[in-house]
Amino acid sequence: MAEEENWNIEWIEGSWTECLDQLEAGEIDMMVDVAYSKTRDDLYDFNNISVFTNWGIIYADNPGKLLTFEDLEGKTIAVMTDSIHTDGDFGIKNLTSVFGISCSLIEVDNYTAVFEKVQSGEADGGVVNRLFGNLNGKDYGLIKTSLIFNPVDLMFAFPPSAPLNTQLIERIDYHLQVLQDDPESSYYQLLNQYFLDVNIVERIPEWIIYIIIAISMTVLVSVVMSIKLNKTVEEKTQEIKEKNITLQNDLELRKKIEKSLKETEYNLELLNEILLETIPNMVIFIHEDGEISLVNENFKEIYSIIYGFDLDNKMNISKLPDNNLTEAIKSSLLEFKQNNVEIEHREMSKTINLENDTYYELFTSKIILKSKEYKMGVLFVFNNITPFIELENLRRQFISTVSHELRTPITSINLSINNLLKYRDKLDREKKDKIFEMMKKSGKVLSEMIEDLLIASRIENKKITLETSEFFIKDAIEEVVLQLSPGTKSKNITIKKEINKNAEIKADYKRICQIIRILLDNAIKYSPDNTKIRIKTSAEYNEFYDKNKENGILISVMDEGIGIPEKDLSNIFSKFHRGSNVKNISGTGLGLNIAKSLTKLHGGEIKVESTIGVGTKFHIFLPISKEKEKTTIKREEDFQEKKDD
Repeated sequence: MAEEENWNIEWIEGSWTECLDQLEAGEIDMMVDVAYSKTRDDLYDFNNISVFTNWGIIYADNPGKLLTFEDLEGKTIAVMTDSIHTDGDFGIKNLTSVFGISCSLIEVDNYTAVFEKVQSGEADGGVVNRLFGNLNGKDYGLIKTSLIFNPVDLMFAFPPSAPLNTQLIERIDYHLQVLQDDPESSYYQLLNQYFLDVNIVERIPEWIIYIIIAISMTVLVSVVMSIKLNKTVEEKTQEIKEKNITLQNDLELRKKIEKSLKETEYNLELLNEILLETIPNMVIFIHEDGEISLVNENFKEIYSIIYGFDLDNKMNISKLPDNNLTEAIKSSLLEFKQNNVEIEHREMSKTINLENDTYYELFTSKIILKSKEYKMGVLFVFNNITPFIELENLRRQFISTVSHELRTPITSINLSINNLLKYRDKLDREKKDKIFEMMKKSGKVLSEMIEDLLIASRIENKKITLETSEFFIKDAIEEVVLQLSPGTKSKNITIKKEINKNAEIKADYKRICQIIRILLDNAIKYSPDNTKIRIKTSAEYNEFYDKNKENGILISVMDEGIGIPEKDLSNIFSKFHRGSNVKNISGTGLGLNIAKSLTKLHGGEIKVESTIGVGTKFHIFLPISKEKEKTTIKREEDFQEKKDD
């Protein structure tokens, strides 16, 4: 951001508390990585777009001794002074106070000191944010526990009402929006480099599984705590009622106790709501009698969209319509009821199709409290694995398509070789030449197919570079038209060229030819016999492309072919995607993806228009370097028109 905005950054180092004090005093202009809260909003100004969602987590050298928040009782915990996870509304101080947990807190200046206290044995555990823990936990031999709390948004903070705030916030929000809208931006590359490091093409990533398990365990622990705390609240309420019989004159004490209980119930409900509504999974908790006890909004929304049925708390699953999802819940609930275990967590490899090609994987946990007042219940967590199913289907489709396309030219070559060997003494020179020509064509098809696969791989792995030079665009078009002339002659297709002969660009000549060849070859392939194909260059491109009115040239390839169905247009540049109406016309579905990728490498853009039965128009915009702007002449006499049969 600083480089693009030409900001001169001076970095000021200090402890967390010192930096916050300097920010409040206006001694620094901006502080990064500040968690937003209502209290802090009264002290500082914040930008509007969240950079990242963070939360607090407790690390220990032996996580087995800190399995639940109740295990914090009597323990010593290291925390960072003024951290949102220490003093926030849902920080460790307030959480332990709300739950009635007595533990000692050691406050230090930074998270490094927190880990040092735990490593030295001065503290049983340490509270850090999840980013610091993920990056540094292993260096101190510490392991994250299942105690996760206080989800917050990380933002940029500014001195209150500082004169630069409006300008800085507007530009920072702009850049954040651009980065977060582009899945290939440096924002996601940095997330992948430091926190994800996955390969989703080959298999479901391990980190996804770990996150699902962590979320499931977190929800499980929160529900157990919720039920236990509800039990505690009811017991306390009963105690209060008994005491009120003997303490009727002590009205003030009664009011204070009731107020405390209401605050506890409110905080408990708020904690449950935060945990349930901030996770992306579908979550539902059902008692053994079928009554829905907890259900998050994500589950309600998806169930309503797919099945047209609105469900809510206290509803019995017997009233739900019959479908795949309801059946999975009922069968799992019955299975758990038959297994007499107090608490059981199970990761089920059960994939469910929700009747609209949306696939979810089911995880379940069984919970039984010893008190007779509480029933057995099962927590269901559904994780959306549709993207991974689609990737697997795409992989299978690719293997099938490539196998078929490779088999055709190889079969042709083998057949030609067998004929030559079997009839070599009976074939005259003319017949042998025809067989050799057939082998040559099949070899060319095979070579082009392998070349497409190699280029697609290089683009995917970012190993392709451009070798730029200055050339006239008409030379590239003429070369491609000449190369593909056998195809046009065999189908009696007329090529009409309207080319600006003076249009000169600086680009990779070989790759520009490749882009034009892909589009023209497709136009020939999908056009009927005795039709026309137009190739046109123009400097009037604003109708299709306007990037700060940057000078450039528009190349259009227009055919009278079968057209592309409207439903396929949004995916026509995706790998291995082919129009649903191509029938038996051969192809791998890689060409247009390669054309788009090579166009983007040149800073350009490609767009498509198509009408079924009328034809298709592809428009390629290529920018012209500043020093070459003067060569772009828009006079009518600069255009040449000719027809090639």
